[in-house]
Amino acid sequence: MLIDPQGRIYVGHFGYDIAGRAEPQPASLLLVTPGGGISEVAGDLVFPNGIALSADGKTLVVAETFAHRLTAFDVQPDGSLSNRYTWASLPDHYPDGICMDARGGVWVGCTRKEQFLRVESGGYVSRRIETPGRWAIACALGGPNESKLFCATAETTQERMAAGDSRGFIEMADLGPPS
Repeated sequence: MLIDPQGRIYVGHFGYDIAGRAEPQPASLLLVTPGGGISEVAGDLVFPNGIALSADGKTLVVAETFAHRLTAFDVQPDGSLSNRYTWASLPDHYPDGICMDARGGVWVGCTRKEQFLRVESGGYVSRRIETPGRWAIACALGGPNESKLFCATAETTQERMAAGDSRGFIEMADLGPPS
């Protein structure tokens, strides 16, 4: 879920009961307006997960976990989305929670690869933070000039997670001054 500066809420959903081991189904991204209106703004997404918005509010990026990609849209003045394109293909990665920095890079938690990546449009990976033994789940930027990456990680496996046997952590990476 993401709330934009106008108070609109973008909500992703998985589209099927993953815990119940149902067959994967396409899902959508919903927009909830401050007045309570709900509309579908993007469809045919493969397990939409993390959502991020550019600093200028013109680009929305969603992590499609089981499609191994970040998908971007142009944000229209009314909050609707258009011009869908692949921000980055991440073969062999499962992108989860994401955030976007002021320079337009997307930080993405890659669960089973145990790392956070900074990915630029087109797929160039400009930074990598390893989390050995812990799935990289989600992240958020903070500190002076976005100099800290706050990272949600978990000691788990697919089987342990399904059984509710996981340990979660909040960690911080010092990114240094912006380059």
